[in-house]
Amino acid sequence: MSDAAIGFLLDNLKQLVQYNFNLIKNVRNEVDGLIRDLPFLKALIEESTETGSEDRVVKSLVTRIRDLTFEAEDAIDCYTVVEATGQKGKKWFAKVFGGLDHVSKLRKVAKKVQGIREEVDKLNQNPMFVYRALQARDPAGRTERRLPDVEKDNVVGFDEATTTLIERLTADTKELQVISIIGMPGLGKTTLANKVFNDPRVSHEFSTLAWIYVSQTYTKRDLLLSILKGGNQVTTAMSDMDEGSLVKEVRGYLSWKYLIVVDDVWEKKDWDNINGAFPNHKNGSRILLTSRNEPVAEHAHPLSEPHKLDFLTDPQSLELLQIKIKEDGSNSSSYSTPGVSVINRRLCIHNGVSKYISSKPCGLRVRSFLCFAKNQVNLRREHVGYIPEEFKLLRVYHIQPISSPRFPSEIEKLVHLTYVAFSGDFTTIPAAISNLWNLQTLIVETSSRTTRTIDIKADILKMSQFRHLHTNKASQLHSSVAKKIKDCDNASLNKSLQTLTTITPESCTEDFLGQTTCIKKLGIRGKLDILEGKGWSRFDNLTKLLQLVTLKLLNDAFPDPPSESKLQGLPQWNKFPPNLERLTLADTFLDWDHMYVLGMLPKLEELKLKDNAFTGISWTLVDGGFKKLKALQIWKTDLVSWEAKAEHFPSLQHIVLKDCRRLWEIPPSLANVKTLRTIKLHETSRSAATSARKIKEQQQESNAYNGLKVDIFPPDL
Repeated sequence: MSDAAIGFLLDNLKQLVQYNFNLIKNVRNEVDGLIRDLPFLKALIEESTETGSEDRVVKSLVTRIRDLTFEAEDAIDCYTVVEATGQKGKKWFAKVFGGLDHVSKLRKVAKKVQGIREEVDKLNQNPMFVYRALQARDPAGRTERRLPDVEKDNVVGFDEATTTLIERLTADTKELQVISIIGMPGLGKTTLANKVFNDPRVSHEFSTLAWIYVSQTYTKRDLLLSILKGGNQVTTAMSDMDEGSLVKEVRGYLSWKYLIVVDDVWEKKDWDNINGAFPNHKNGSRILLTSRNEPVAEHAHPLSEPHKLDFLTDPQSLELLQIKIKEDGSNSSSYSTPGVSVINRRLCIHNGVSKYISSKPCGLRVRSFLCFAKNQVNLRREHVGYIPEEFKLLRVYHIQPISSPRFPSEIEKLVHLTYVAFSGDFTTIPAAISNLWNLQTLIVETSSRTTRTIDIKADILKMSQFRHLHTNKASQLHSSVAKKIKDCDNASLNKSLQTLTTITPESCTEDFLGQTTCIKKLGIRGKLDILEGKGWSRFDNLTKLLQLVTLKLLNDAFPDPPSESKLQGLPQWNKFPPNLERLTLADTFLDWDHMYVLGMLPKLEELKLKDNAFTGISWTLVDGGFKKLKALQIWKTDLVSWEAKAEHFPSLQHIVLKDCRRLWEIPPSLANVKTLRTIKLHETSRSAATSARKIKEQQQESNAYNGLKVDIFPPDL
């Protein structure tokens, strides 16, 4: 959408001013002018979109603004590349644009933007234009937010999610339930909710349906009136009613079985402000809530598992691009050739990869280069740099299916990169990557057989935008990379880094982890016994990670067996990060007696014990602990006897047992866990499979049954 493009451009400009002022000092007036004028153009587009304006002048302006936004983006990005890369950048710019220099191009665009801004100002002073704008609003002066059109919006990858949500909405449960859809902005929460909302199975099930849009700028009064307006219940008398009276009107209107979509809830207090309008008549009514914040969903209904949206898979992304190409076939910025699709500055290639790259294609306007080849493509050494050299304005560079024979050092000049994913035969990430000031996500897969680690020379703590480092081997971070923690004040701490999927135990120093105060996901792979020493412990450094919610401890002593570096024990529970929710242990060879420590972790919801994480024939739980645990997985263990009571797992929803061939049975008392939803067994003993079936039978015969599903492989166990 055009307003989103303008918003994106504004963010880029503001980041340039904040982080790279020296690059734009010669055009500071022009950049300031763009930052001043663009919000007004963005507001015009938003207004015309919200009201569905058909005004000829407005539609013409919107088209011009859209085209000019892309032109301004090109000018700014090209200018930055030239200033950052020097003489090489100037030669590239001259080859692409001919005689016009990068400074003149930017100034020319800024002048065009200012000209359109002046036209908008004149329109706003025209009484007839103002009158037509007001006519597009309802009598109360509110602009109704238009819902996404399921027929026009691309709902790729939502079929399974739609079915799941409809099943939950129409389940035979009489109590009022809140079912939430959560996920990052842009993943399609509202689109999915609307697809569910418009499904015939839903409209048939509920007598009353309504949709309210909360956002950050709602008023309770408007939300209440929106519900009543949906059922043509608004009267002139309601314009003078206070909020309390409107709540009573809404509760009276919602007397039959209803479904209300509460879209885009930002904070817990927003839900608390409106939920009193939704009566519980115990007739199967439902609330479908969308939010980017999981705590909001949990607060709205603690016992209802939120539906979490994730990014599209590679095939789904390709399908989405293909759909858009069909829709925008007449758009000059979109085209498709065999194996290659380009739309809205995104290039997707899925076959003929080597041939395409060897042709050394030019991609001036392309901002995303995505390779979704089904099979690995081995790139020739001389072709590795072709794409970075010709696609200098890339922000997204996803080439994981392409294996490079060397590190693609040419990406060091792609100063606009925010996301890069690649693979190949290399063992080092060079220090020059630190110069990519916009980089947020780095995904690296190495095929090298000479080492179990990747040497990270880049100073990721100095990269102000950097958030996620994903590596298929353990990343070796050097103490010389980080400043000494004693020399750091709060302002100099890295507050952007959120993910380190795999680092070595040697990297878990106080100087490094002490500066990553906002990290949320951490994996540690290597000889875990070195985390502990006489009189010291690197576990103490984990305690300071106050925002960490996911932790993996993977013991790897290759070429020695993992038992050679097994953990002798676990630190006390208060040495773990205080907000830890998900924990994975693998090859740690701990005694089951140490499980009591994990049971005391106050916020632990998911526990995965893989490949002899714990060993021994007996596990007997003690009182207390595991109060919030929702999912338990145990893979490959010599466990024989497991003794537990329902009160040990009061919140447990999912049990997965894999290769637990000696386990005699699942504790029968777990049949009394009312929250239990699934038990999955893979290659276990026949007696363990029998015990799972008995648990389901016991639940079916009691009031505790909540649709428990038991999945056993092979099925004849």
